[in-house]
Amino acid sequence: MPYKLTVNGRPATVDAPADMPLLWVIPLHNFFFLPSMKLIEKWREGSRWVRRHDEPQTAYQRLLAHGDLRPKARRQLQDQFEALDPFVLATQVERRLKPILGAALAE
Repeated sequence: MPYKLTVNGRPATVDAPADMPLLWVIPLHNFFFLPSMKLIEKWREGSRWVRRHDEPQTAYQRLLAHGDLRPKARRQLQDQFEALDPFVLATQVERRLKPILGAALAE
């Protein structure tokens, strides 16, 4: 399966191994463990823009704080979160990206 990447600013196409189901690992890591700051407001003061951001939170934390989840869905998310280890997920991502990036750099 070919992957299209940008490595060192140059486009590269790499054939990844068939056992590379990478797409399920990265979203889990991002959803549960990668916080982001959301823009609350921005305004212009003279020639520059001033931005105010919310406190950094993961998508999981934002979803739980929103309060629109049914109790069953909330429990399922909490169980999934408690079962995950961010270090194991990061290791899986690294291990699966290494052959792709290695092949891209070799081109």
